[in-house]
Amino acid sequence: MTYIMPNKFTNTHYGTEIRRIILEKTMLKEYIDFNDQGVFEGATNYPCIIILQKKNGENLIHYSNIKRISSSLTTSLHVSKKEESFSNEDLTYFRIRQKISSDEYWIFLNTEISEVMNKFSSDKYLRFSDLRNKIYEGLITGNNKIYFIDEETIKKYGLERELIKRLPKGKNLEKYY
Repeated sequence: MTYIMPNKFTNTHYGTEIRRIILEKTMLKEYIDFNDQGVFEGATNYPCIIILQKKNGENLIHYSNIKRISSSLTTSLHVSKKEESFSNEDLTYFRIRQKISSDEYWIFLNTEISEVMNKFSSDKYLRFSDLRNKIYEGLITGNNKIYFIDEETIKKYGLERELIKRLPKGKNLEKYY
């Protein structure tokens, strides 16, 4: 079975149920992600094509991340399937084993990156979440008089407004609701 659907189901809460059904009932054979390539004119869309088949043993997912839509895209897709991994200006392609074991968010990583991520997710390394309650100070410039400027300084020195960015400090933050 082949479906064209929004790619957001892979990494959003509202996609939990469809991910669960796919994992329980089928094997994901191919995932082609068009990202923001504007496949459907006049609409903001992030489509993907998924190809599913009945479960029958170990699954190898063919993953393609489309970088641009061009006249050579079909050729690139065809050539990529002959390789373990492939990348050019049109797409990035690799094969991965379906290790998705739950309805958690799906993140498609090639073997090399996946191995690095698995190392970092082990208990051997300190996680950022372990530190978040120990962070007491935000940005430290070393010299706030230079980096935090007011309207008067902008006018006095004729600074280019398009190069100046607002930076909130703790005392300037308010609830967003």
